[in-house]
Amino acid sequence: MEKYLTFEEREKIIRKEWFPKHEVRWYRYQNHNIYTDDKKRPPDDIMFYHWRNPKHPMTYLVNYCFVRNILFVSGDIGEATYKFSDFVTMNGVANCNVDYFSSKCTSSEYGREYKQWDTPSAVKWFKEFMKREDIVDREEIQEFLKEGLEIMEGEYYGSEWKEFILNHAYGVLDSEDSSYLSDIGMRVSWRCQGHLVGLKMINEQLNKKN
Repeated sequence: MEKYLTFEEREKIIRKEWFPKHEVRWYRYQNHNIYTDDKKRPPDDIMFYHWRNPKHPMTYLVNYCFVRNILFVSGDIGEATYKFSDFVTMNGVANCNVDYFSSKCTSSEYGREYKQWDTPSAVKWFKEFMKREDIVDREEIQEFLKEGLEIMEGEYYGSEWKEFILNHAYGVLDSEDSSYLSDIGMRVSWRCQGHLVGLKMINEQLNKKN
């Protein structure tokens, strides 16, 4: 089974392996004209950022399009739409944490919030749940949890795990714990985090130029 990685560890991998030599090309479209200066962006324009390796332009290419309070992302690491409550800028989005950024995703190949099943995370959090003081001495719950851990370490995926919880947890655990366990392995996907890391790196490059 793969090792559990924190978001910080995943970001280092994405920077090093996905975007090691990427550069940003950007332009603004407003009133049928294209602008490439760095003036303050008006609220009715469209801003494009092309994030790519100039020597290998079709490898981990990511396109970002800002339109008012919506960010559209397309390219080699998945497509998604992120909708914010107010006018959105590169600097503002680049400073989001990954959970907040994911929460703004309204559509992706994995659905809203851009989460997918991650077995290392599920096992780690499940083991922590097993040590909870209010259940550690309850024999019937521990037997259920040991069976669940064996299944999880066998690398069940989300739908199979949810079916196990549905068939075995209710009646042993309360509804709140059962609901928590059914989604325990759902984590912000690598692709979603890749979108955010790309934005961070673009923002860093633009700030250096200024």
